[in-house]
Formats: sequence, C-alpha cells, structure tokens
Amino acid sequence: MLIGLKRQLVEGETVPVTLTFRDAAKIEVQAKVGSAAVRAPAGGHGGHRHRHGS
Repeated sequence: MLIGLKRQLVEGETVPVTLTFRDAAKIEVQAKVGSAAVRAPAGGHGGHRHRHGS
C-alpha cells in the first residue's frame, strides 16, 4: 500500500519511494510503476507440502 501519494501514478514511469521502518530508519528507492492488473501470487503455500508431527 502506498500512503501519501501527491499525484496519479503512470504505468511505466519510475518514482521515488521512501520506506520507513519500525525503528524510524528511512531508505529511498526507485520503483517502476506496473499495471494494476498484475498481481503478486496470493500468500498461500502454493504446491509445497508440510509435514507436521512425527
């Protein structure tokens, strides 16, 4: 989620993004704007399996 946008983002452009961490440290990175239709995979476990117990 992006908070505090000053303008509409345009697909394909590169914009500065400031990451603020819990300890108040900040890092500025450059991020390329992608299509809203492109989504990251859901946070599921995909095709791998877990063995719990013995």
